[in-house]
Amino acid sequence: MSQWKHNFLEQLPQFLPALTCLYDLTLVVVSWKFEKLVEIEKDEQRHYAIDLEFDGIVDLVNQTIRLIYECTNSVQFLDLKTLLISRYIDFMLSFKVFYVRFQADNSFDNFQEFFNSNMQLLLIKRDMQFQLLELFLIKEVRLGHLLNVDLDRDDEEDVNYEDYTEKIDKSYLQEKKAKKKEKIWNLEKDLSVFTLKLISLVNVSLVQDELYNRIKLNKDKLGSVFAKIIQQQDEHANTIKNQAVSNKERESEESRISENAQQSSVEDNNGNEVVERDESIAIEVDVPERGSMVDIETPSSVI
Repeated sequence: MSQWKHNFLEQLPQFLPALTCLYDLTLVVVSWKFEKLVEIEKDEQRHYAIDLEFDGIVDLVNQTIRLIYECTNSVQFLDLKTLLISRYIDFMLSFKVFYVRFQADNSFDNFQEFFNSNMQLLLIKRDMQFQLLELFLIKEVRLGHLLNVDLDRDDEEDVNYEDYTEKIDKSYLQEKKAKKKEKIWNLEKDLSVFTLKLISLVNVSLVQDELYNRIKLNKDKLGSVFAKIIQQQDEHANTIKNQAVSNKERESEESRISENAQQSSVEDNNGNEVVERDESIAIEVDVPERGSMVDIETPSSVI
């Protein structure tokens, strides 16, 4: 087994480009399928069976999930695991967006049956979410190490991510400042791209909010691009939250007005609506000078 692993690692640099091309080609096909299905008129949707459209794609997603779990935490497998997780996220986003778009109203054959039988296309299990977060933490610590900043950590983070940092002599860094800046930018760009993928999962509710809370823990320490991404996501989340509150308040006000309108009207024996008089009420007032009782209509606003 150790010999097989050694041989595989030797071939990995040549194997990764081929695997990348395979995934990229498959994603092009999947994107084309989704685009075609989206453009189909509802009356024609019944002629398309979703399970047949994505037969084979589901198998690839399942194999990708299996390989992610089987990749060890060895530094040598980092590039492979990055590729697998990135393409896994692409698949998940495509299926989830398609499902949300047509869930409530569609005529596709076997639509709901397909997704009921393949819930792994709509849900990311908690242990898989940990795999995603772990890859983020590795990318985070590599950039933080090169920036020479102390990163904040959650209490439950017990993995020694320092193993993934390059042991570079300080004198070498002084001599190679230009290369260091280039490497910092490459790591920041890599972290930012992966962060955008994770945020996309957050926005379609495929991962828990705790994952995003951890992602932004060091938002002010990992470069301006990363900080801008977190800032924009926070603003986006606040906008959605405010819109939800506004919509709820508007619905509540409309409901109150509707209830008041119903209470201010009755129907006669013929079913015709009759508006009750509520603008004034009769009050008996004792007038000693005349010695009798009279009715005086008083505006209700006075009461």
